Amino acid sequence: QPQRIMAKDQDEGIKAAIMYSLSSDVAEASFFTIDQHTGYVFLNSDVPDDKITQPVSLSIYATQTDNPDRRAGTILTVSRRGFKSSQLLFVKTLYNVSVPENILPGSVITETIINKDIDENVRFRLSPSGDGVFRITSSGQVLLETHLDYEDPHSQQYNLQIVVTDGEYNDTAE
Repeated sequence: QPQRIMAKDQDEGIKAAIMYSLSSDVAEASFFTIDQHTGYVFLNSDVPDDKITQPVSLSIYATQTDNPDRRAGTILTVSRRGFKSSQLLFVKTLYNVSVPENILPGSVITETIINKDIDENVRFRLSPSGDGVFRITSSGQVLLETHLDYEDPHSQQYNLQIVVTDGEYNDTAE
């Protein structure tokens, strides 16, 4: 049974109410609901083995009720008990990220998620190499390496592939 997702208003003294929502960005999201007031995630019904890909990544959002522009998101990864895959896979294979021009170098742009624990055999790399603009950490976080300049037509859009290997299996995300 999935657990409760929790968020809180970080503004001192305000403590605005939070409303939770579940994105329908993956087909498997239709098997789940989230209580918009408590953040508890529930299965709608028993799910047949052939109807769900393991593991499932659900996009969850917490929005302040007094200001819908104040929104935070997270990925909830759900799998069946006892499910264990030895094949290394990205849980999400497409990452589309918009980055403000004023974000500081060293900032995390996105974090990749794989279906197994990261150990000393798991290696991530960017292809192309990130050209000094991006780098990837050993935990799968993509970091900004330099200041962005959107007036330069060559730095308005980047398409990178993220490759992960554990020495036996490889997978790629974009």
